[in-house]
Amino acid sequence: MTTVTGATYYNGKTATNYTSNALLPNPYVKLGFGARNGDLYLVDGDKNINVLSNGKLLRRYPSQAWASAFTEDDEGVLLSMGSPPQLLRVKDGGLHPYEFKDGQTPAFYWINKMCVAHDGAIWVASVNGIFRVKDGLSQQWSMTEGLLSKRVHWVSEDEDGSIWAGLATGMARIKNGRLNTITEANGLKDDRIYAIVPDDFGSFWISSGRGIMRATRQNLNDYADGKAPRVQCDLFDGLESIKFNDRTDQEFSGCKTVDGRIWFPNPQGAVMIDPGGYVTNALAPPVSIREILVDGKELKDRNHPNLGSRTERIEFLFSALSFISPRKVQIRYQLEGLEADWVDAGAARSAVYNKLRPGSYVFRVQACNAEGVWNTAGDTFSMVLPPPYYETAWFISVCGLAGTLFLFGAFRWKVRHMESRQRKLQSENDKLEARVLKRTHELAAANSSLHAEIDKREQLHRQLMVASRQAGMAEVATGVLHNVGNVLNSVNTSAGVLSEHLRTSKVSGVARVSEMLEEHKNDLGNFFTQEDRGPRLIDYLKMLSLHLAEDQALVLKELHELTRNIDHIKEIVAMQQNYAKAAGVVEKLSVPLLVEDALRMHTAALARHAVRVVKQFEDVPEIEVDKHKVIQILINVVSNAKYALDEAAGEKVLTVGINRESDDRIRIFIRDNGMGIAPENLTRIFAHGFTTRKTGHGFGLHTGALAAKEMGGALIVESEGPGKGATFILELPLRPPQRHAADMVSKKDRESDNLVKAG
Repeated sequence: MTTVTGATYYNGKTATNYTSNALLPNPYVKLGFGARNGDLYLVDGDKNINVLSNGKLLRRYPSQAWASAFTEDDEGVLLSMGSPPQLLRVKDGGLHPYEFKDGQTPAFYWINKMCVAHDGAIWVASVNGIFRVKDGLSQQWSMTEGLLSKRVHWVSEDEDGSIWAGLATGMARIKNGRLNTITEANGLKDDRIYAIVPDDFGSFWISSGRGIMRATRQNLNDYADGKAPRVQCDLFDGLESIKFNDRTDQEFSGCKTVDGRIWFPNPQGAVMIDPGGYVTNALAPPVSIREILVDGKELKDRNHPNLGSRTERIEFLFSALSFISPRKVQIRYQLEGLEADWVDAGAARSAVYNKLRPGSYVFRVQACNAEGVWNTAGDTFSMVLPPPYYETAWFISVCGLAGTLFLFGAFRWKVRHMESRQRKLQSENDKLEARVLKRTHELAAANSSLHAEIDKREQLHRQLMVASRQAGMAEVATGVLHNVGNVLNSVNTSAGVLSEHLRTSKVSGVARVSEMLEEHKNDLGNFFTQEDRGPRLIDYLKMLSLHLAEDQALVLKELHELTRNIDHIKEIVAMQQNYAKAAGVVEKLSVPLLVEDALRMHTAALARHAVRVVKQFEDVPEIEVDKHKVIQILINVVSNAKYALDEAAGEKVLTVGINRESDDRIRIFIRDNGMGIAPENLTRIFAHGFTTRKTGHGFGLHTGALAAKEMGGALIVESEGPGKGATFILELPLRPPQRHAADMVSKKDRESDNLVKAG
C-alpha cells in the first residue's frame, strides 16, 4: 500500500515505513509493487522508480514519464510508462522495451493495471479495452467484442483461469475466450468498479463508487453462465469505505496479503478486511402486520373483520426487526387473489389497495436480513369482500325470472300483432288481385292498337336505315371523286407535257434525212465526200440522235409518273371500296418516303404554280399505317395549300416537315404562306361540305380528318389569321390502335344506327 507521505511495506507480520529520508528524498509515493523476491518498487513524486530491499535503496531509474502499472512473470518485473505507454522489462540493471513481433506497440493509450496469468500471458487493463499479450502477440477485447465501455480499471485472474475486469460500467468475465458482462441492473450495487480481490473462502471483495461490495464467486459465475437470474451482492457503504469522491490521489489498487486479509486504499490510510472473521447473520428477522386501516379507520378485530360491500380503500402497515444492519432488511408483500408475484417494498413499510373487487384475499408479508436469510412464514391476514346486493345470487335469480316473464309477454304480444297484420295484408291482396284483373282486360283491349303502332315503327326504322346507308354511300362517292380528281390533275399535267414534247420533237428530221439518202443511194460515196451536204448530214445525225435521246428520257419519265398516278387512282378506288368492309392493309413504312410520294404527285402542279418546296425532315422511326390513307390525306392537304398560295404576296413557299411529338407519336406538318384562315373558320374547316373556295366542295379535309381519326391520329390546323398562312398537322401513332373490324364503319353509319335506335 502507498500513502502521500511515503510508503509502508507490510509482509503479513511486520510493517516497514519509508518516509522522507535519504532513501526517498521526495515523500510523495504514487505507486508501489512488491516483487516475488521481496524487492519493493516505489514511484516517487519526481517520477523516479526506486527499487528497495531490506531497507536499502538498490537502484533508482530516473524517468520523464509516470509509471502506471507493474506486474511480474517468470522472466522478471514488467511495467508500463508514459502516454502512449511503453511496455518495459527490468533486466540487467536497466529498463528494456518489450519486443512485439510486428514491431508495433498495441494501442493501449493508457494502462491502469496489469497481471500475469497461469499460462504466462500478460493481461492489460487500459482505457482502450482489455489486452492479452503473449509471445510478442496481442489480442484486444473492446466494445466491438461486447465490453460496455472501453475504459477498464482492473484486471485479475481467478483460480479457475477466468479473467475478471472492473470497468466504469460494471464487471466483465473472460472465460475460454468468451466475454460476459455484469452491471447494476443485474444485481451489483454500483457500476463503477475499481478493484476485484478474491478471498480464501469463495467470495470476491469489490471496490466500487458506492463502497465495498461482497459477492460469492459461485453466484457471479452462475449468472455469467446463465444459471442464475441475478447477482446477490452485499454492500458495505459505511464511513470506513471508499467513495468515488475520495479517490483523487489513488490508483486503482487492492490486494490480498499472505495472511488472507483484503486491503483497499483509503484517504486516511487503508481499509483492511478479514474474511476469516466475517460473521453472517443466520437469524431471519421477525415481521408483523402492525395495523390495518379500512377507509381510514383502524380495524380492531382481525378475527372477525367487518368489511362492507362499499369498502373503497384498505391499507396495511407492517415492520421487520433486525439488530444487525437494520437498514439492509428487505421486505416483500403480496395480495393473493390480486397479485401473482411478490412486490418489493423497498423503503416503504405500507401497502395500499383501492376499490378491490368482491372476493376472498390473503395479504402476506415477508422479510430477509442483510445476509439474504428470508422469513418465509412472515405474517398474513385473510379477508372477504362481500359483493353488493345487485351482484348476489338471489338478486340475479330474481332479475332472470323477471326477464323471462317479460320476454314471454313480449313474444305473445308480437304473435298477436303479426296475426292482425296478416289479416290486413290478405285483405289488401284481394283488392290488388281485383285491380290487376281489371287492368289485364284493359291491356288486352289496347293490344291491337299497340301492334299497329309497332308495325309503323318498324317501317320507319327500315326507311331510316335506307336513308342512312344512302348518305354514307354518297359521302364515300364524294370522297372518291375528290381524291381521284386530285390525282387526275397530275395525270393531265403529265399528258400535257407529253403532248408538248411530241409536238416539238425532232423526229420529223429523220424523214428528211431518209429522203436525202434515197436520192443519193446510188452514189453515196461521192455524196459524202464530194458534196458539201454529205459531211453536214453526219453532224446533223449526231445532233438529232442527242435530241431524240433526250425526248425518249423525258417521255419515259412522264409515262412512269403517269403510270404511278393511274395506279394510285386504282388504289384510291380499291381503298374506298373497302371502307364498308374492312380496314386497309397496315404496313411498316418510312415516313419520309410517304411524304415524298405525296409531293411527287403534285410536282407538276407545284411547278406550274411557281411554288418552292422546303423540306424539314427529322429522323423518326418507321410507323405501321394504311399507306394509301396517309398519302390521300397528304394529297388533300398539299392541294389545299397550293390553292391558298395563289393569293400569296411575294414568293410562294410550301414547308413540309417531319418530327417526333412523343415516344409513340410522330407529326407531319405542311405550312404555307398563303391566304390564311379566319379565326371563326378554324373550328369549321373540317366540317362536311365546308369550303371557302368558289369551286370547292368541302369534302377533302373532312374525309382526311375522318381517316386520321380511324388510324388513331388527328388532323389539326393552325393559322394566325387572313394573309398569314396556315399550318396543317397530321399526328399519327407509331402502331395502329387495337380495334375490332366492326369499329371501322364510317361515322355516318354509326350516326344512322343511333338515329334508328332512337326512333
